[in-house]
Amino acid sequence: MPRGVVVERIVDVVNSIKSCKNNATPDSYFVRDLGMDSLQRKQLVQMLSDEFCVRVENEVADKFVSVETAATFFSSHPKAR
Repeated sequence: MPRGVVVERIVDVVNSIKSCKNNATPDSYFVRDLGMDSLQRKQLVQMLSDEFCVRVENEVADKFVSVETAATFFSSHPKAR
């Protein structure tokens, strides 16, 4: 899946979370830029799992610190849709 499409979809999912303090961009960090707490990050991982039809293990989810790190995972995952 093209990385640009993955980034766009991630930004859309993040922006659908009403409790974020700012709108996401491709360069956004979830905690620093968007003010997400641990519960919001867990919610985001679940939403991204649903969006891309891929189960994300906790060890991997912990490494999702930004739109870019999430995009790297999903754009390279062979089962992501």
